[in-house]
Amino acid sequence: MSGDGKTTGAYHNVKGNVKETVGNMTGSHDMQRQGLEEQARGEHDYDAARIKGFNEGAMDSALGKKEALVGAATGDSSQQAKGGYREEHGERKRDINRHID
Repeated sequence: MSGDGKTTGAYHNVKGNVKETVGNMTGSHDMQRQGLEEQARGEHDYDAARIKGFNEGAMDSALGKKEALVGAATGDSSQQAKGGYREEHGERKRDINRHID
């Protein structure tokens, strides 16, 4: 779902930017306002999806670490490997969704 929210958010941001530009070119204050509102909605949707993805990644990373530690403690190399994979996957998902200004 994070990807869908990001895509939808980016779409509305671009669409709002186009509306605002058209409003600026035509002098339509209503179109400018609509564009700014749509941009804000798009940014909100994008940020919400990014935060959700970051949190999901952090949870996967923590659960994977736990699974890997349990596997190591019990001598279960398969569980240890699965946990390590889940931890790495979670870290990548978290990093992708990290907010950078």
